[in-house]
Amino acid sequence: MAYVIIGRSESCAMNSEAMLKTAGHSRRKGLLRTPLNARFGVFFILFYSIAMEALIENLHLPGTIRYLNDVVLIAVIFGIQGRFLPILRKEHSYMLWGAVCALFVMDIFTAVINLVSPLLVMWAVRNTFRGLIYLFCVIAVFHVEDMTKLFHVLLGLQLPNLLLAIYQSLVTSGGNPDFVHGLFANGAGANTFSAVLFAYYLNAYLNGREPVWTVAFVAVTSIMIAAMAEEKTFFLYFIVIFVLSILISRWSLKTLCFIAVAFIAGIFLVQYIAIVMPDILEFLTDWNTSKTYLTATWADSYGIPRLGAFTFIAKNFFNNDFATSLFGFGFGSAEHSQFAFLDSPFYLRYGELSYRSFTHQWTFIETGYIGFGLFVLVFIIALICLCKQRWIYRKYDAVLNLTGICMCVVCIISMWSNATLKLDASYIPCFGVAIGFLTRKGFGDVPNEKSETV
Repeated sequence: MAYVIIGRSESCAMNSEAMLKTAGHSRRKGLLRTPLNARFGVFFILFYSIAMEALIENLHLPGTIRYLNDVVLIAVIFGIQGRFLPILRKEHSYMLWGAVCALFVMDIFTAVINLVSPLLVMWAVRNTFRGLIYLFCVIAVFHVEDMTKLFHVLLGLQLPNLLLAIYQSLVTSGGNPDFVHGLFANGAGANTFSAVLFAYYLNAYLNGREPVWTVAFVAVTSIMIAAMAEEKTFFLYFIVIFVLSILISRWSLKTLCFIAVAFIAGIFLVQYIAIVMPDILEFLTDWNTSKTYLTATWADSYGIPRLGAFTFIAKNFFNNDFATSLFGFGFGSAEHSQFAFLDSPFYLRYGELSYRSFTHQWTFIETGYIGFGLFVLVFIIALICLCKQRWIYRKYDAVLNLTGICMCVVCIISMWSNATLKLDASYIPCFGVAIGFLTRKGFGDVPNEKSETV
């Protein structure tokens, strides 16, 4: 009898263990494969964001194909809705979610007190929050194990990005660098794509994940594209990513050697820029030139200066009214679309000022100091969360975490240099921030365990 009981117990234990393994596999499979295949949808949005502008420009497909990402994003949201909150809890991103919710509530509040058309408000929600929603979708469906192969594919896209930029520079741009943007709609989109690649591969090299040639390839091709497009902001991104990565990464002999080699390469880079694009070098090294550039206005280009925009808008549009400066004209009040019924009265009157070329100007007009402050706060909160993770798990390498930290700073800088965070390309920088939260899934018990982290 005892043998029978023991045999049955062992059998039950084995069956229970098998059931637990099956249940674990089912939970993982359920997370990755929803009825709407959210995982595929998140992949699709990222790559379609990269490719769609090239399809429009070179294959002359209609601009309405841009809205396909909206449909896919909605499908993804429905696909992961049951797993959304548990994932937020697991990844310790509740504080970030709270910041996004606070931004949304304040935006709607400004729209209500200013009686903005509901249609314009809905359009503004789409423009402002699609990238942020995508950020949480990336956290929900991706895993650390996905990233190495994914970034290898993204690395492969940098070559056609460069070749197309060269073709645009030599053939189609007519000597105007504004028409050199590689695969993207503008230079700002190309900048953020290059920034994500550089941040990832630099930190992957410093942590022994990738060979030095990949960092060199990304750095050289990114600088070439930025130089041809005269994208001065990218060089600021480049410096910020390099400095942050060096400071936060664990120092070793490899790090010191890399800094020495990078310093020598930087000397040659400065000489290259001085010959090819002297204006960029002057902008980066001479404060008076930088100040003149950043505060200038042009009748046919940017009617509002980059620096001093808040003062300019408060004086010329808000009449220095305190309440209006706090809350703006209302969320959605300055929107524009290729569909005429989604053009706001403010845009129809002042659209030629190109305020929609800069996130800080566009956001300040609609939601004032409070709305813009909360928008910046979203990325500051993300930065705080990621830095906290880096401190807690400082004995481990965390390439994705460091990439996310760098991209948080890049996103904040971009608010004063372009409008990427409110355009179709917003998925790319938000993807760069989101992958920083994936690092938690990869931490194991052994420091520097390559099978555990990326």
